[in-house]
Amino acid sequence: MSYSYNDLLNAIITSRQSHPATIDESLSHYGVFSEKCSMTPLLWIQYAQDSRLIDAELAKEIIQLGLEEFPGCVFLWLYYLDCTKDWAVWEQAMQNIKGLQGSFMIEIYRLAIKCFPSKAEELFIERATMLSVGNETIVDEIETVVGDSKKTNGNGIISKEVLMQAVDEGRRFASQHMIKLNNLEEDLVAAMTNEGIYGQSTIELHDFVKNNDGDGSSGNEMTYDWESVLKALGGISGSFLMGMGMMQSASAFISYEQQIFKHITFLKRQMKTPQSDQTENLNVGNLVKLYHGLIVPVYERAVSECPTVELVWEKYLKHLSYILHDSETESADRIWALVKLKSVASRAVNNCPYSVNLFTKKLQAVMEEVEAGRKVLEPDDLMNIVTEAIEAGFLPDKNSELKMYLAACRIVKQRILDLVSQSTSSIAYDQPERIDKDSKKKRKRGEDVELKRYTEPLDSDIEQEVQDLITDLREMWNATDTFLRKKCSNWTEGRQLLFTEIAETEAYICHPLFANDVNGDEIIKLFEKLVRVHLPPHPNSWRSYIQYIIGKAFVRIDPKGTNNIITETPGMHVAKFRFIRNLYQRAFASLRNANKNEKYTNVNDGYEVAVNLMCQENIQFETKFGSDTSLITASKLAAKRVSQQTNVTEHISSEGLIDISNNSSAKRKFEEADNVEYTDEDKTDSEVHSLKKLKSD
Repeated sequence: MSYSYNDLLNAIITSRQSHPATIDESLSHYGVFSEKCSMTPLLWIQYAQDSRLIDAELAKEIIQLGLEEFPGCVFLWLYYLDCTKDWAVWEQAMQNIKGLQGSFMIEIYRLAIKCFPSKAEELFIERATMLSVGNETIVDEIETVVGDSKKTNGNGIISKEVLMQAVDEGRRFASQHMIKLNNLEEDLVAAMTNEGIYGQSTIELHDFVKNNDGDGSSGNEMTYDWESVLKALGGISGSFLMGMGMMQSASAFISYEQQIFKHITFLKRQMKTPQSDQTENLNVGNLVKLYHGLIVPVYERAVSECPTVELVWEKYLKHLSYILHDSETESADRIWALVKLKSVASRAVNNCPYSVNLFTKKLQAVMEEVEAGRKVLEPDDLMNIVTEAIEAGFLPDKNSELKMYLAACRIVKQRILDLVSQSTSSIAYDQPERIDKDSKKKRKRGEDVELKRYTEPLDSDIEQEVQDLITDLREMWNATDTFLRKKCSNWTEGRQLLFTEIAETEAYICHPLFANDVNGDEIIKLFEKLVRVHLPPHPNSWRSYIQYIIGKAFVRIDPKGTNNIITETPGMHVAKFRFIRNLYQRAFASLRNANKNEKYTNVNDGYEVAVNLMCQENIQFETKFGSDTSLITASKLAAKRVSQQTNVTEHISSEGLIDISNNSSAKRKFEEADNVEYTDEDKTDSEVHSLKKLKSD
């Protein structure tokens, strides 16, 4: 069900201000908020901070939920590390934010050094290497933490001299290779500052450090005064990390990622130059790996700042799909990308419940799992996502709701084709394949075997799965039709689009795979239903119907009862041209009823373009297969239908189809077309009336 974000947020703010002593009421409002919509990073921190007054462990659990939603938010990791003082938390944080820039990254390194003094040396070195800005005071900090003593860590004994040398090398590396990130960070900061969401410029976190002398620590362990920090940042009433980033910040993040990817491409080209040696390639390869590892953290940081911007999520999902299908991706990384894709798609629709594109991406993530062999496609899973999208109440219109149903049907249709292709060919369904008509041409090794596989029946298990999916697909169509009848009973244009999908899929996929109806009478009934469900029917509905008849072979069963199929007879083959001519005439008759002021919605746009295409196709058909009389009739029907459009006659003439400007014979035949009689068979009353009116005109 839909909700009001502002009402939910104001309920939390009011409860915190009005009843500071009854924290349970505030926590209940947080719970209601998180059930109905996605929380922002600062809301998660405030939720955890309020919970900390009651139960410190509960606060940790809450912040873990926040990190599942926004694993690229440095501020969330800073708070969580301060709560736990756990080295495992630090390692987990670095898997998600390592390489990001900014003052909060400096603070999280400082906090880690204070929390884990035995790891101070390696943390100083890593900080010097990964941060291009913010290390101006690192020498003084080393003096304070390390002093003149020798420290023992996991790598052995490191003297102060060796440590300073390693830090200097790290700073040189950062100034050479990480400075590019600093330039991108400056552009990002400018965009976020313009939108008023950049909190780092508001405070200096080290000003809020306090000592916890009574907590059993050594007395110098760092802990922030989080209440003061949140208050200084504006709290949940402010704009910092409250999901208020818009297109300017989103564009800066996307540019950030694109520049990183361009730099990766440059480094890869550099590795391929003849002048590069093995050692240099190794160093460049490490840089490529470093920059590759930055792209996902940048996207995660982007969605923590701009969670309601659809474009950011789309770009992020596109990148994960790239990793998943890249031939260079290792098996472990491919599995990671698949799991991440599903997770990000779910988070995307939680933050942008209005987006049909993102819900479609979530449907496609299910298909990715199926193709990877991790699950069997269950259409119920797809329909659950459709129901989730519609019942949320944020889809903009009925077109969007219908698109969700059709997107789910398309996934099932794709799976049917994939299964048949995998069972009969070594070539993936979405790959091109050459048509080899020359039987005398010498084939490559293995091609004979490949061609024979096409004629073999499907494996029994595959056949059963395909049949089950076809049954499921038809049930999904019925569910869609029921939805349209109940919720949009007068919206026949939407049902026209659904029936187009049904007729074409049955004609070209379901019926050819498992056909009990040899002559395809059921398919013709579906197309007849298509051109009658909405008046006036869209020209593309007629064009789809005609295209099917053009490619259809009319066959019959042996009347002697042997059940042998007799191929198309000469008479039936020629009759097919008359069938097509009748369909064109019926189409023009129905189009004559179109209200000139009627505007098709974007679900069936391009009405006039489709009319023009149908006119041209009709004339081309009669030019190739008709007589002079039928050609003139087709030309007159076309000219009268589009006479209000500019240069229609010239356009028709330029195609070389018919030119009546200086041809008296053609003019005479054009006039004689007024006497052509049309039969009323298989026409609706409106079509008969329109054809009679056409003759009277």
